[in-house]
Amino acid sequence: MDRRWRLLGAAVLAAYGLCAWAALDELSAAGTPSPHPAGEAPVPCTAAPVGEEAAVPLFPEAEIRLKNDTSFAPDLSALLREPLTQTLPEEGAQILIIHTHGTEAFLPVSGEEYTASDPYRTTEAEHSVIRLGDELRALWEAQGFRVIHDRSLYDYPSYTGAYSRSREAVEGWLARCPDIALVIDLHRDAAGEPDSPYRSLAKLDGEPTAQVMLVVGTGENGLSHPLWRENLKLALVLQAAAEEACPGLMRPIALCRERYNQHLTTGSLILEVGSNGNTLSEAERAVERFAAAAVPVLRSLAG
Repeated sequence: MDRRWRLLGAAVLAAYGLCAWAALDELSAAGTPSPHPAGEAPVPCTAAPVGEEAAVPLFPEAEIRLKNDTSFAPDLSALLREPLTQTLPEEGAQILIIHTHGTEAFLPVSGEEYTASDPYRTTEAEHSVIRLGDELRALWEAQGFRVIHDRSLYDYPSYTGAYSRSREAVEGWLARCPDIALVIDLHRDAAGEPDSPYRSLAKLDGEPTAQVMLVVGTGENGLSHPLWRENLKLALVLQAAAEEACPGLMRPIALCRERYNQHLTTGSLILEVGSNGNTLSEAERAVERFAAAAVPVLRSLAG
């Protein structure tokens, strides 16, 4: 068996639903409701804390769900049998974390207030998704991975053109560090009305935790992206790992018509952590859980 099949075992695959976004410079600020609404009973979480050794899991119980907004009908079972193409280099940077929409922020509850540049947006990095990127980098670096975190703002002062600017940034990083295998574009989702935002929530070990969604672009909207299935294969593995470790943490993978700059590597993914109805604390818990669940997958990619 190849490492792909060893990782996923007999994961249950179910395809349903549609992405609900309309493109705006390849990404909308709109979102879709979570399948795990607030108020749901607590779900146990068994992810090994970051810092503890974790064996590569088989994920026999993991359920992978796909929200497909494209005309493509990927054979997920066949994709699971194919080897992953990403290899973390033995030297140099391995992972790049970037934020196309770095001003995205969370519900400004007491103790987590910030100066807003727009509704649910701020240039204050300690209150935005940039803080989550800092934490993801620290968690993975503690496990021995070499991570670059680009903390630049590409959506301020102008939101329009953010994907063009972040694409140029990624291209620059890849020119300097051509062996980077994974590019994580870390966002937070948005759903509901401005005065009543949707809260994407799971309760893990009794703690309210934002949910996480992986977004895979295909370029079906007219942009060239011939290797999008390689990105999807990686998303499937990460989804299965996280859902097996922390049931309820993950929303369905979103397969969309836009490209989202994911043509630049076969390991490029959007990671949506929570929504604008979540608090920063809930999003931080989600990052910690996802980071821990991803460690065995990342180790399996080591060259």
